[in-house]
Amino acid sequence: YDHAAIDPNTGDYYFREDHNKNIWRNTGGQWIKLPPAPSLGNEPGSNAAEYFPELGGLIVPNPRNNGGENYLYTPSSNSWSILPDDFAGDYSQFTEYNPIHKIMYFGGGQGTPNYLYKLDSNKSVTRLADSPVQMGTASGCAGVQTLDPNTGKLVVFSCDNGRNTTNGIYEYDPVANSWRKTGNHDLAFGDLEVAAVPVFELGVIFMTVNIGGGAGKVYLYKHSSGSVITPPPLTKFSLNDRVQVSSGPLNVRTAPSTAAPTSGTAQLTGALGTVVNGPTAADGFTWWNINYDSGADGWSAEDFLVKYTAPTPTPVPAVTLSANP
Repeated sequence: YDHAAIDPNTGDYYFREDHNKNIWRNTGGQWIKLPPAPSLGNEPGSNAAEYFPELGGLIVPNPRNNGGENYLYTPSSNSWSILPDDFAGDYSQFTEYNPIHKIMYFGGGQGTPNYLYKLDSNKSVTRLADSPVQMGTASGCAGVQTLDPNTGKLVVFSCDNGRNTTNGIYEYDPVANSWRKTGNHDLAFGDLEVAAVPVFELGVIFMTVNIGGGAGKVYLYKHSSGSVITPPPLTKFSLNDRVQVSSGPLNVRTAPSTAAPTSGTAQLTGALGTVVNGPTAADGFTWWNINYDSGADGWSAEDFLVKYTAPTPTPVPAVTLSANP
């Protein structure tokens, strides 16, 4: 039911229980139950989940509440917020983050199997061109959704399952906002028995298929030719990076928010420090906790920081001394 997600920055794993509202986070090998999300139902496939790095948290769409809402869980505050939107849907929607275009696809499901939406980093939802085949995670084999790592296009493997249609492969182009069929497949998958993920380093889609009786198969599928696209870095810095203030004075705050109090005197241009925590997205900025070499320590906005590399020392020329005769 698309109930799992991974934070690519930290490796934290999120999982929602089947037929349950409970969502768990595994961080550092420890399972932590998240606080209750707003207005989630107990239906097995009503709410998929995906991590959205640019928004700094886990997204859970709920098409059945208030005309469509996205719920955002922010790990740094261990809290949920509601992103009011207007989108139609029902049980068993899918979610798929696109690191190349920095958007999240979602849609399909019971009642609206052809609907496709995107959520962008500005928290805006846009309805896209309808899919020519059913999507989602609904019973009856609604299809399998993933990304082509070579183009960033959404790829859907449709499933006949008695509908008198062809098991086709379709792609959605987010630039042209259009669909096209690229071929057929003969995968023997049934109801909710396939997982597919893009492997950007190899330019292929990795698929596992349950064929019944405890047996399964693994496939590597190359959807398109061309050079492998390496997604842009998800974050500007990493833990323990050395950074420098590029545009000061730069406020240093007690929490990652423009509303948080400052920790002391602002850091001036050229000030150096070390990243000790982050990133956290809030108030239109991405925040990092910096241990500055001197002065106040705390959270600063990354727009005014650059990675610092110590200059290579200039070699000292060797001096040869000789005594006078």
